[in-house]
Parts: sequence; structure tokens; C-alpha cells
Amino acid sequence: MIKVQERGVITLPKRIRERTGFSAGTMISVEERGGEVVMRPVSTLDPELLADVKSALDDLWNGRASPIFDSVAGFKKYMSVRRKKRVAR
Repeated sequence: MIKVQERGVITLPKRIRERTGFSAGTMISVEERGGEVVMRPVSTLDPELLADVKSALDDLWNGRASPIFDSVAGFKKYMSVRRKKRVAR
């Protein structure tokens, strides 16, 4: 059980912070849906760029190395071509 403090401040229990990955500085979206409060972490990264980074990390972790890029634009171009190839399969 959580008590709402003055000005609406609440403290999330440690077990919830650990399971959700919420930590100091995490941006959280708070919405009311049908009488319930729903909280979700909000990424400040462009969703397409975030998906590309996750894909690149997956490649790296699974031994599929990516080329080295001189810029973010070069990385985005490379990932755009990869996405198109994946969709075409």
C-alpha cells in the first residue's frame, strides 16, 4: 500500500522499481484508464532509432557484427536498408 503525500508525491516500493526498471530520473507516463492509474516508462529516444539500436545490440550479442559507422546518419541508413530486406523476406 502506498500513501499519497502532499502535492501528490508517492514512493514506489523497491520491488516494483526493480521489476519495472524505474530508477531515479526515469521519465514516466501516467494515465487514467477506466478509474485505474497506469504508469509506463517513456523513452526520450526516437522510437525508430531505439528499435535500430536494439536490433544492432541483438546482432552484436548473437555474434553478427555490424560495420563501423562515421555518423548516426550512416547508421540509420544502414538500418533502413536492413529493415527493408527483412520486410521483403
